[in-house]
Amino acid sequence: MTTAPTISIIMPSLNQGPFIREAIESILGQSYPHKELIVIDGGSTDATLDILSEFQGKLAYWTSEPDAGQAEAIAKGLRRSRGDIVNWINSDDVLIDGALTRIAEAFGDADAVAAPVIDFTMDGQEKLRSSRGLSARGLIEMHRSTRFQQPGIWLRRTTLQAHLDEWLPADLRYAFDLALYINYFHWHPRIVYLQDPIARFRLHAGSKSVKEKSKFESDYMAVIERISSDPDFSCYLPSCRRRIKQLKFRIKLRELEERDTAASLSSLASLIWLHPASFLRGRNIMRVLKLCQLDIS
Repeated sequence: MTTAPTISIIMPSLNQGPFIREAIESILGQSYPHKELIVIDGGSTDATLDILSEFQGKLAYWTSEPDAGQAEAIAKGLRRSRGDIVNWINSDDVLIDGALTRIAEAFGDADAVAAPVIDFTMDGQEKLRSSRGLSARGLIEMHRSTRFQQPGIWLRRTTLQAHLDEWLPADLRYAFDLALYINYFHWHPRIVYLQDPIARFRLHAGSKSVKEKSKFESDYMAVIERISSDPDFSCYLPSCRRRIKQLKFRIKLRELEERDTAASLSSLASLIWLHPASFLRGRNIMRVLKLCQLDIS
């Protein structure tokens, strides 16, 4: 008789007092019995600690102390976890009822399970987003055929624990999940895709995905540059080089758009030269023409 897997959920948190109770209850309220919830708080100064104290005895572990950021908090929780399957759920997100049961039933001998996630806003808007095309090459190139939704991607705990320092860089603030998935799926590519959503991802004014969206690209480029210099990933070098050029174009275009004055012709020429294929996308052509203050009406 096969033993049901234990699922570990890591919850990194910092000053999410308005949301963390709902997040915790969405996990502890799952009917799946073989689960553990570990909360790693970065030293919150709001109501978070009072709320965590209320769940004392129901959490496998929790702590509140300053850390270097979300990646370090997740790694700290992963080192304490003991489950067979693991993921992190942010303290402003929630699991959908029955999620853990569906994940456990689907895992089998796979390396990962990937399920859709519902993005939702505080005014009631919702959008279903699915992971697709998950592979190291796909995540490096990031074409439309590849997308990842972190709350929906569940991995093997022992595999992660063996490579935490290498695969989950604590110095990255925005793209540590991309670094993790490229490494993980390079070595462990067997993925089961589910059709039904298992989590809800909250978009609000204080979340990084909303407040600091423009800063993700620099972290993305740092990840790809590291991959390109790793001999284990030499087969992806052409893909890395193309992706770095694309990201340099996007970062430079954004920088020029954030200036108060029109861009010079020389700076626009340098921009286009970074990656002509990116420039030739319709929307980017319009953005560049607007930087010249040309009348295109």
